[in-house]
Order: sequence, then structure tokens, then C-alpha cells
Amino acid sequence: MSRFKNFVWEVGLLTATTIGAGVFAIPYIFSKSGWLLSILYIGLISSLIFSVHLLYWQVLAKAGDRVKLLGLIKKYFGQAGYYSAFLIIIGGLILTLVVYLILAREFIALIMPSAGIREFILFWLISSLPIILSLRRLISLELLGAVFMGGIILFIFFTAPTYGILERVPAFNFKNILLPFSPIIFALAAWTAVEPIYEYAKKTKSLGARPAPDKGEARPTLVGRPPARALLFGTFLAALLYIIFAFAILGSTETITPDAISGLQGWPSWKLGILGSLGLFAIWTSYVPIGLEIKSSLEERGWSKNLSFSLVLFLPITLLLLGLNNFLAVVSLVGGVFLGLQYWLIVSLGQRVLSLPRGGKIFLNFLATVFVLAAVYEIYQFILK
Repeated sequence: MSRFKNFVWEVGLLTATTIGAGVFAIPYIFSKSGWLLSILYIGLISSLIFSVHLLYWQVLAKAGDRVKLLGLIKKYFGQAGYYSAFLIIIGGLILTLVVYLILAREFIALIMPSAGIREFILFWLISSLPIILSLRRLISLELLGAVFMGGIILFIFFTAPTYGILERVPAFNFKNILLPFSPIIFALAAWTAVEPIYEYAKKTKSLGARPAPDKGEARPTLVGRPPARALLFGTFLAALLYIIFAFAILGSTETITPDAISGLQGWPSWKLGILGSLGLFAIWTSYVPIGLEIKSSLEERGWSKNLSFSLVLFLPITLLLLGLNNFLAVVSLVGGVFLGLQYWLIVSLGQRVLSLPRGGKIFLNFLATVFVLAAVYEIYQFILK
């Protein structure tokens, strides 16, 4: 029973961390690139993401230290690698907050069509208050947000007519063959869930321990079987929910917008109100933990509390008001560049830390190339836009 309980907890945490703002970009991707091509992309990227999550778990087990990604980067790549990784991770998190603020405006408009900047600022202040007060990050908050996000997906799916979608939406559109890549990376990325899953495995003693083989090592090296089934199931469960959501939106409206929400204005007001309320709560439960993570990371680097919360509080909304308000563009930038490079860092760690056979080394080289190319392509696209 305890093994099954661990499995459910691991799957739940990974799925909760995965499901987020990226789901709202998926219907537009389906409509522009084709439903079958998009499903193939989701399957491929899910496999790549799962492989990196499994790799990261093995890196954590091999390192044996109570450190996170930044600590491991510093240990194995020095100060230069550490500061580069810090900028990549913090930059990605800041832009993720921008994505949530963009969505918040759309959800507010569903509840109150006449709402303006005053209502938006009020939501921003409410979302920022726990960050200002330095409340402790709660995993239960993220799990609750995932439940509400799942509720949105199922609510739309069971109330949307899906007849005739495959006739109206092409299976393939090769003019937009590269469009899905970065948004789907954004939607499926969840490497931050691997760390608490590993810590949970240590706490529940589902990892074994043996004496360290190296003479200078003071502590035993933790070994054990990685939770491959849980990582696989959690990743593909989120992927399945994304596909369900895409078909639900495609069946709900003929106007498919990049954020999926603004195209639903033809729905009854009560239905829009329910969707908007669920959406705002789901955004709040994601916005707060990300903001707290940024703040704590900055303080760990020696930043003052005032400077840390000022950056978390004002930088995302400033970027939004300065014009960084294109939902798909920001999602693609975060997914392709920042998350792509974060996954490349994890693959690089695996190459440095683990002893791999020739086939494993070739596969890691392939993974690294994919994520680097995603970053290069998205930088090129962002500059062109």
C-alpha cells in the first residue's frame, strides 16, 4: 500500500507542476499546425521531457548532496556556469509571471466584461500580497491549483460540442511545422517537481544506501530505483489533458485565439463566469509559489528582502505594461529559450555526473542538441517579430 501511495503522490505532484498556463496555447497550436501534427509533437516532447526528468533524478541520487539545480551547476561547472544558470532560471520565472498576468486580464474580462485597469491592478495586488509577506511556499497550494486547472479542462470538455472538429481543423499544416515546439515545451516542463519527488523518496526510505566507494567521501551514496513509472505516467497524464482541452476549445468556438480564452465570448454569461473564476484561482495558486521561489532564490544570493520583493512585485507588471503582452510570443520565448536552456543544463549535468554507456552518451547529445536548437530558433523568431 505504501508503494502505491508513493506512486500516487509522485504522479500528483508531477502532474500538478506540469499543468499550468501553457495549456491555453495548445488549442491555437492545434488550429494552426494541424491536430495530428500537434499530437505527434506532444508525444515526442513528452518523451524528451520524461527522459530529462529521469536523468535529473539519477543526477540527484548520484550527487547525494542536499542541493538543487543551481547548487549542482556551481559544483560541477563553477561560478561562470552558476551565474549563467541563475539568470536563465530567474529570467524564465519572471517571464512566466508575465504569462500569468496576461491570462489574468482575459479571465477578469470573462467575469466582468467592462473591467479595466483597476480590476487588473487589484488582482495583481492580491496575488502579490503573500509574496510581500514572505509566506512559506506550500506544495498543497500548487496541487490545489492543478485541481482547479483540471476542473477547467473537464468543464469545457463536457460542455462543448466536439462533433465535426476533425473536418474543420486540418491534420497537418506544414507551413507552421515548427510553431508547436516552444509552446509545448513550456506546457510540459516540470523539472522542479523532480527535486521534491527525490526528497520524498529519501524521506520515505524508498532509496537504498550503501557505503561510499571513494575514500574521501564522508557520507554514503544514496542509490535506488528511480520512479520511472510515476514520472512517465505524470508527464503523459498532463499531455492527455492538454489534448482533451484542445479538442474541447476547438469544439466550443470557431474563433481560436492564441490564449484560447478571449475567443469564448459567445458563451452564456454564467458559463463564462464559472470559467473565469476557476481560471483566476488557478492563476493565483501558480503565481504565488513562483513569486516566492524567485524571492527566496534572490535572498539566498545575498539580495535584501526589500530589493527581492520589489523585483518580483514590479518587474513582471512593468514588462507587461511596456508591451510584452503577446501571450503566444511570451510563452514561446519562455519555452524555447529559458526552459530549453534549463533542460540543456540538466542534460549537461547528466553528461558530467553520470557514467553512461556509449548509447546513453549519444542519446544525451541528441537531447542537448534538441533543446539548444529550440533556444536558437526561438531567439531568431523573437528578434524577427
